[in-house]
Parts: sequence; C-alpha cells; structure tokens
Amino acid sequence: MISISDVEKLFHVPRSVPYAAIAGVFGFLGSLFGRFSSSTEHINYICAGMNDVRKNLFGDSYEMSDFCEMSSVLTFIKLTFMHNMVVFNMGVWVFYLKALRASDSSLPATLISTAINFTLSALLGAFIFGEAVTFLWCCGLISIITGLIFVGDRFELDVPSKDE
Repeated sequence: MISISDVEKLFHVPRSVPYAAIAGVFGFLGSLFGRFSSSTEHINYICAGMNDVRKNLFGDSYEMSDFCEMSSVLTFIKLTFMHNMVVFNMGVWVFYLKALRASDSSLPATLISTAINFTLSALLGAFIFGEAVTFLWCCGLISIITGLIFVGDRFELDVPSKDE
C-alpha cells in the first residue's frame, strides 16, 4: 500500500497535495452519486441490469416479478446512492482538512481540490450524462483552470528538499 509520505518522496510534492487531490476526487464521486440518486433514468437502468442478472442466474421460470416494478428495490438503490453521496462528501471534508493541516496556507489545498473536482465533474457531465459541450463550455473550463494556475503560481509551494 502506498502512503502519503511515499508519494511525497517519489514526486517531491508538498504533503498537502495528495490529500487535496483525494478530496477533489471524493467531491467528484459525491456529485456523481448525488446525480444518480436524483435520476430516475439511471435508477431504472440499474434495475434493468439487475433484472438481466436475475434472469441469467435463475432463468425465466423463477417466480418473481420484474425488479423495476418493485418499489422496495428502487428505494434501496436510491438510498444506496444517497448513502454513497453522503459518505464521499464526508470524505471530502476529512481529506480537505488533512490537506489544510499539512499546508502552511489554505491556497494549495483549495486550488488542487477545486481544480480536480471541477474538471472531473465537467468531464462526467459531458461524457457520461451527455451534456452539451459547446465552444463556450470549453472556454469556461479552460478559463477556470488557467485562473487556478495563475493564482497558484503566485504562491510558492513549500516543496521538501531531497535531504529532508
């Protein structure tokens, strides 16, 4: 298992960077499960997949109605998505606070977690949910990432030396 100190030594990055990156990924996953929990289309898609698995395991002779017609299964799936959304959002705060504790300033942790969360969420919307990707959308994504780089570039990261 790779530890945060291994990443710090291998890539010569401040200790806060991996924590902030994990917080950004968890933020993305929290928004993913939040979107799934509120989307009937995705819940029905999962029900259809579960129904296909049931048919493959037990055949059509199995005395059970379609999974998608059972409100308890739909409720279970929705609650599972909501649970995962809450868990990942709690993970965001845990790792973001660890990143803040490991950094001299809140700026690197905020920039890294925001950039990762925003970029992954934007790509998720475009590629998984089929949201329109227009020229203006691309300009907005590039502008936000460029702005984060400019703000972060003004801040000197306290990178540990190889001797430490």
